[in-house]
Amino acid sequence: MIRAEFRVPQSLHRFLDCLKPSGRHHLFSAAAASVSDLVRRHIAADAPRRHSSSQFDDGTGQRTGFMEKAARKTVFHADANHGEVVIPSPGFGRAFHDVEIVPTHGAALTIPISSHAYGHRVKELRSMGWIVFSPKKSEGAKENLGTLMGYGPNGEQAIPLYVLKKLVRQRQDRSLLPSDAAISTTASRAMLSEINRISKAA
Repeated sequence: MIRAEFRVPQSLHRFLDCLKPSGRHHLFSAAAASVSDLVRRHIAADAPRRHSSSQFDDGTGQRTGFMEKAARKTVFHADANHGEVVIPSPGFGRAFHDVEIVPTHGAALTIPISSHAYGHRVKELRSMGWIVFSPKKSEGAKENLGTLMGYGPNGEQAIPLYVLKKLVRQRQDRSLLPSDAAISTTASRAMLSEINRISKAA
C-alpha cells in the first residue's frame, strides 16, 4: 500500500491557518478527491504501455488488468492538516525509490514469461489442467534459478512458463504516478475552486 501526500503553496497555507479545523478538513478533502482522480486517470492511461503482457489472453479468456484494478481501488483520506492518496499496491512504491523483491513464500520468485502464466500462480495453472515441471537447471546468472516449463490441458508441446529468481531489482520510475508538480497544482486548483464556490454561495 502506497501513501502519497500532497503539498499546497505557502500562500494557501496562510489562508488555511485562518480557518477552523472543519473548514480546513473540507478543503483538504476537496483537494484529495481531485488528486485521487488525477492518479486514477494517470494509472489507467499508462496501463496499456506499462503492461502490454496484460493485454494477452491468459488462457482463461480474461485479462489481468493489474494496473487498472489498482486505479479503481485508489482512495483518499484527509483531515484538518493534510490530505493523501492511497494506492493499494506496493508496486507503485517504485515511483519514489528503487525496489528489491525477494520471495516471501517458497525459495524463488516465479516471473511469468508466457501469456498463459501471466496473472496466475503455479498452483492455479495446475488446477486448470497444466502439468508444470522444472527441467534440469542450466548455467546462468546467479540470480536465475532456472525455468518452469508446462504442458497445457490439451497436451500441446511443453513451453516455458516462468523464470525462477531469488531476487528482482526494479529501478525507480517516477512516471508511474503523476509528477509532484501536477499533483500540487491539482490540489491547489481544487482548493481554490472550492473556496470560490463557497464565496459565491455566501
